[in-house]
Amino acid sequence: MKQLVSEDHEILNQETIPFSRLAPPMDAIQLYDELIESMNHFGGVGLSANQIGYKYKVFSMNHEGQDMVVFNPEIIEESEDFIYESEGCLSYPGLYVKISRPLSLSASWENASGENFTGYFSDLSARIFLHEMDHMNGRVFYERAKIMHLQSARKKRRTNLKQIKIKSPELWQSHINNKKLRKSSAKIS
Repeated sequence: MKQLVSEDHEILNQETIPFSRLAPPMDAIQLYDELIESMNHFGGVGLSANQIGYKYKVFSMNHEGQDMVVFNPEIIEESEDFIYESEGCLSYPGLYVKISRPLSLSASWENASGENFTGYFSDLSARIFLHEMDHMNGRVFYERAKIMHLQSARKKRRTNLKQIKIKSPELWQSHINNKKLRKSSAKIS
């Protein structure tokens, strides 16, 4: 099981690269397994490869109760209807920000075997897909938030982290480990 990179890791702010089928950078099934295992271990509904240290355009998500891994996704069309909802991210535990996103979308992608698919996502599945696409593009989810929503979320984060400590010890421990790494790296620099 892969650990989450820290929230200030540069990989989260870099655009990912397509997962090459001609010269695979790693075994696609291994990446599939690592994404699903890590997503479920930390209690998420989506997880991008860059959140566990890989720069590839691949993410896992829970779609209507089923785990799936999406390789080289492309959005075909987004709905003109938008909805504000609170959104969080495993890389930023305890930070839940109201964000406006399209209500639905259609997309294309490949599975781990390289088969091509197109599909329609709505409601929570669309939000997850779009959130993970932000990761693919090196964009942090809260960059889409209004300032007042982000400020409010940051004020509530400390309280939310206390709840995560109780409800999700694995995510809490990952957060603490990443904080310790940042502190020790700062001392070395």
